[in-house]
Amino acid sequence: MVNRSKQLKIILTIAPRTSKFMISEKYIDQVILTLNSAPLYEERLRNIIETRQALVSYLESEGFEILDYEERDLLWYLTVVVHDSILEAGNNIPDITVEDIEIAEEKNYAALESDHMKFSDMADLLFNDYPEEDLLAFIEDTVIPDEEHFPSPVGRKVIFISMKTVIDVLTGVN
Repeated sequence: MVNRSKQLKIILTIAPRTSKFMISEKYIDQVILTLNSAPLYEERLRNIIETRQALVSYLESEGFEILDYEERDLLWYLTVVVHDSILEAGNNIPDITVEDIEIAEEKNYAALESDHMKFSDMADLLFNDYPEEDLLAFIEDTVIPDEEHFPSPVGRKVIFISMKTVIDVLTGVN
């Protein structure tokens, strides 16, 4: 007979790792409604800038210079929505390092078969068995180009992959 702790260890060993967060659309929508207030958005952004230095370093790194001003603004807005949705759902956000972010980003780019994939194929690969589907779907919906072609095709891809990276590190998805 296997004792209880050994059973648990076996289950944890063979069970796939998933995020403990599972942020639903309900929380995302609540945060978006709250952030309609410009002063509140600015306060939440300032809070992230003051408390999440690794995240700021990542989002302000030279790799994002390819984005225009509006795309960078969108990237920061999405970051605030993701960050606050995690908190709104009653979760704590782990401390993260620049190295954590680099590892997550490398995994996301490694999952892609080619740098020249169509956006839909790239998104399908990154959605595959992803535990934070609602957060990623929100990002995907947000980067659908509008009638003015915003965001650009390059901006769309960069924002989508970088936001998946942000979700990965803020929720602990491996």
